[in-house]
Amino acid sequence: MHEWADYESLETNLSKSSGGMYKIKAEGIDNLHKLWSTTELFDLQALSSRSDWRKQRNKLTKKLNKLGLAKTSFAIEMLEPINCQVICIDRHMFKAFGWENVDDSSTHKQYEYFEDYWLDLSEEYKVPPAISRNLFWDIIQEKPNSMYWGEYLKEYVYTTRN
Repeated sequence: MHEWADYESLETNLSKSSGGMYKIKAEGIDNLHKLWSTTELFDLQALSSRSDWRKQRNKLTKKLNKLGLAKTSFAIEMLEPINCQVICIDRHMFKAFGWENVDDSSTHKQYEYFEDYWLDLSEEYKVPPAISRNLFWDIIQEKPNSMYWGEYLKEYVYTTRN
């Protein structure tokens, strides 16, 4: 939580990023901050099976207005990159799966079908799914490692949740 992370500040800062959809993202992040401080839905330590991870992700997705499966999965990947058994399937991942119109959203069933495919591959090669997805993203971006997107985090002061 940050003192500047209210909806208006988020919208202003996100609009400067030229990332698009900044109003929806601001609403989603604002909702995430409120949910983070008022619920135990982010307690992921006890999850073990793929089914458990999905149930928790799906509960969060229903509570996190404007974020959807992909962004909720991304948040979970960031919280538990080694253990999580869900992945962020965005337009780039769908393109890798041969999805022709990446502007069309998938159904929940389609999302989980592709997620299972990736999770099975990751298990076969003994690489955590979030890590293998990030490696794939680095290849798409033609980057030699994952630090290119996290340079701004080097000066960040990290705190833990109570």
